[in-house]
Amino acid sequence: MKVKLATQVFSSSVADALEYCNTLLHLPQFRGCEEMVEFLRTIDAAFDVLNSRNPLEKGYKAPMRTTKIGLNKSC
Repeated sequence: MKVKLATQVFSSSVADALEYCNTLLHLPQFRGCEEMVEFLRTIDAAFDVLNSRNPLEKGYKAPMRTTKIGLNKSC
């Protein structure tokens, strides 16, 4: 399984590009992509949490703990 490719597709960079095409360029092909942008950002954040290696990291790169419940509630 190509995890690296999946992380590139489901990334905040792709979400930013979709949002840019929709809001700033007003391209009709990207109209209504707000839900996809939110989904991509959620998957990106979840992958960062699950892929953490350093127990001292901060934010979404921090390891999964009981304080990370906020991500679970948004799903």
